[in-house]
Amino acid sequence: MTISTTASAKTPMLADGVSDAYWPGFAALRAIAMLLGIMLHSTLAYVSKPLDGVVWLVTESSSPICDVLFWWVHAWRIPLFFFLSGFFAKLSMDRHGPAGFARRRVKRLVIPYFVAVYTIGPALYLVFAVGWYLTGQCTSAQMLPHVPFPAHIQAQAFGPVHLWFLQDLIIMSIVYLVLSVALGAESQAEDSVKAERLARWWMPMIFAVPTGLLLWSDPSPIVAINNTFLVDPSRLLYFSVYFTGGIMAFQNRTWFRSTTRFAPLHLVLSLPCVALLMFLQNGQVVDTQSLLGRLGLGCTVAMVAWLTVYGLLGVFLRYLNSEPPTIRYVADSSYVLDSSACCRGPASGVVFCRATVFPEVHACRCHYNGGRIVKLSRAGARYHHRPIFAWAQNTSRR
Repeated sequence: MTISTTASAKTPMLADGVSDAYWPGFAALRAIAMLLGIMLHSTLAYVSKPLDGVVWLVTESSSPICDVLFWWVHAWRIPLFFFLSGFFAKLSMDRHGPAGFARRRVKRLVIPYFVAVYTIGPALYLVFAVGWYLTGQCTSAQMLPHVPFPAHIQAQAFGPVHLWFLQDLIIMSIVYLVLSVALGAESQAEDSVKAERLARWWMPMIFAVPTGLLLWSDPSPIVAINNTFLVDPSRLLYFSVYFTGGIMAFQNRTWFRSTTRFAPLHLVLSLPCVALLMFLQNGQVVDTQSLLGRLGLGCTVAMVAWLTVYGLLGVFLRYLNSEPPTIRYVADSSYVLDSSACCRGPASGVVFCRATVFPEVHACRCHYNGGRIVKLSRAGARYHHRPIFAWAQNTSRR
């Protein structure tokens, strides 16, 4: 496959007519992954082995279905976000240069992060403090910021919560910007013949090696929550591998697209890895705290992540990368879903607080977290579709 520049000198086109400036399939996949985040948080009350450090207000009897859904999606969803972030970071750097890249990172990451920290953050703290009080996990005095919570709550009470993704992404973007300026790296034309020859079905399995070893040394990025404003080195290093993978994928687009032709195979290969992950998570046969158990768990999670990420990217890139109304609708709604994701924490907390007073709310909690927020997001996309799409297109052209 070759790159065609006949369409525009500034907006090169791939041979199949897909613009390097806008990848609708990836935007749609990103939006769907955000919707899966609603499902992921809804299942937390029903999993048999939740993440370490999670202080959830209400728990229910465990469900094997929720276990599988949670650990399967959890293994690849955040890695997918970081991969796409690196992919589009490289696109932005190539199109706008270091100064333009920095300006856009500030507008898209830094400003939203600090605005949300000082608005959504206090609301989230208040709602969950009330919930902990209603469930008897803290006293009324401990709801005040200067009075410590019980130890198991205090360790996770203050931090960016869902915004940790932006916090780590800001750091990665700064490092990438500094390295790009210091090294003066410029994109070079690919050798399409060599790229095609190097594309092999087992490449994602090779990428799983460094991430698996990182999880072997410290599995906390995937099995625990660390809600702190301080940098979590293990988490940052683990997800930086996916961010770097996205940068390399855009840099070597011909090779990347050639590799994605194995997408169905990658998804099929991920299924036994998911089964092995559930077997290891059970913990009754293999001690995942042991050295050997951590190695097995880390490599299995890494295999699930990379095979699923490459499988989904390939499916959306090769089969859903056009712009029919449905795909455009889902892709454009991701901007609305960004806003709803920031508000999901307080909304869920309110429902959990109500559930402690009105038990009949328990049965509708997943419906609220999933169906209601999806309907609101779709409604927002319907009313804001045109201005958001116009803003996205204008931003990509500037």
